[in-house]
Amino acid sequence: MPSNAGAHAQLAEFLLEDGDINGAIDEFRTAIGLTPQGPFATEWKRKLKAALETQEILGCGEKVTGFHEWRVCEKCQAKVVAGAKTCPQCGATFK
Repeated sequence: MPSNAGAHAQLAEFLLEDGDINGAIDEFRTAIGLTPQGPFATEWKRKLKAALETQEILGCGEKVTGFHEWRVCEKCQAKVVAGAKTCPQCGATFK
């Protein structure tokens, strides 16, 4: 994977979904650095910019629309969006 820009970009997407903004930023930068003029570079640059903006907003302690905070289900240890009433994996009910 060290020289596969697409793999780095895909990892960045997964990290974003997982809430790891810093990791996603690093991976988008790596992907762009490997193929700065590649066919997907413009999209990766747009996503990098959005991640940097999200990082800045979160650094100020503000909430970001569409950015999920997570909790761990005590029953099955699944990662669940904060505010969910039940675990989508095991059906446990949250207080």
